[in-house]
Amino acid sequence: MYLWGEAYMNKNEEILGQDIKKSLPKNVRQIGEVHNGQRIYMEDYAYTYLHQFAAHNKKEEQISFLIGEQTILDDERILLIHGAVQGMSLKREDGNVEITDETWSNVHDIRKQYFSNYEIIGWAYTQPGYGVLLTSFLIKQHVDYFNQEGKVLLILDPIEKEEVFFQLNDGELVQKSGFFIYYEKNIEMHEYMLEYKVVQDSIFEPHVDEAVVHFRLKDQEKKEAQYHKRFVNMLFALSGALVIMCILIGIGLLNNLEEMNRLKKSFGAVMEDYGVLKNGLSEEVIGETSNEREKETMNLNATDKIPEGTVAENTPELPVTEANSNIDEDLEPENEEVVEAAAVENVEIKPKVPKTYIVKTGDNLITISYQFYSTKEMVAQIQEINDIDNPNKIYIGQTLLLPQ
Repeated sequence: MYLWGEAYMNKNEEILGQDIKKSLPKNVRQIGEVHNGQRIYMEDYAYTYLHQFAAHNKKEEQISFLIGEQTILDDERILLIHGAVQGMSLKREDGNVEITDETWSNVHDIRKQYFSNYEIIGWAYTQPGYGVLLTSFLIKQHVDYFNQEGKVLLILDPIEKEEVFFQLNDGELVQKSGFFIYYEKNIEMHEYMLEYKVVQDSIFEPHVDEAVVHFRLKDQEKKEAQYHKRFVNMLFALSGALVIMCILIGIGLLNNLEEMNRLKKSFGAVMEDYGVLKNGLSEEVIGETSNEREKETMNLNATDKIPEGTVAENTPELPVTEANSNIDEDLEPENEEVVEAAAVENVEIKPKVPKTYIVKTGDNLITISYQFYSTKEMVAQIQEINDIDNPNKIYIGQTLLLPQ
């Protein structure tokens, strides 16, 4: 609907003024000549349905009702026909068709159901083979049921393919020389047409307006072109999004590759540092072991020069007494001193082993075994007494028990 607002009417339901809110239809096609005064606009669905209804029975008269609205724009009365409804429960007498109370009741029910925002603004009369002659019977019917200023009568002849509007002006039905057909989305009329379908008479071919067909084809082509344009734009947008996504993925892969190379270099440097550290620790362990051995040798050499009494105090009890007991008591004192000196020289002097040892930097069980026992054979016993499964798993500051 293109026009809406408040209408100001007198007691005879004549429109005195209206607050116009919207413009006239722009997608229109003119039929005949249109002069100044009241202009009539009929929606394409309603126009098509009227001709189908007129053509489906070309043997007798029929009545239909026009649904729409009227307003005033720039001091000109505008009539918009939005829908068309079949006349039912009609009275046929002497070749004429008359409107009954039941007909009115049915029309008003359909208007409320499908066209609740519109009013009955006229009617259409089909008279096959009689042209568009306005008879006294039609004038009487219009005055009886449509006696309001501006309401219209459309006479159709489906055989002669003629049509003409008459409009009530100053109490008289005046013929109109032309009108407009406009095109817009008409959901109400479409739903009504689906419910009240018109079955064409197989004897007569339906009227086809080539101008209407051409206009509809052009409108359809325009819609298809717009759809194609939107579809192409959508494809371009989608392609652009895919290109951007591929670029971002490529940048991400390059960044990941650079990060992997950096990590690889860092890992290589760490491994090199680890190798250097490992070699340094090994050299330190070997150096400390050599130093300990040198210290032990020096201690042993120093022990040989310690007085006899001191040696006896710092060394474990030796079987010297037994050796001396086997010597003849009758030996002279000089010989006894020589024998004792020889025995002391032949005894293996062992270092004193502490009960515990605290692990230091560079220590392992082999170096500890060499340090206190001068052999690596004690490693197993050190593991056993300290409940160590892996001989390589000791830590700095760990307290180890030493076998005695």
